[in-house]
Amino acid sequence: MLARKYVFNNYKKIKVGKELFGVYLISGVGLLIHQVSMLAFVEVAYMNLYIAKILTSFIVLLWNYNIRRKYLYGEGLE
Repeated sequence: MLARKYVFNNYKKIKVGKELFGVYLISGVGLLIHQVSMLAFVEVAYMNLYIAKILTSFIVLLWNYNIRRKYLYGEGLE
């Protein structure tokens, strides 16, 4: 609700059900990205767990924001 109110401007153009489905779908893919990235960084690249967690969290943050902005709310497509 906070992102809807303070971050994205086009939230009024889509139905709440579609928006909720999109947010859950994008977040689910973000969770998969997080798990695979942690596995790759820690088990394959032997990166420190905490550094891997910070890097992975940043990657997923960028994924969630950009995909929601571009495909769910249609901002930045002009």
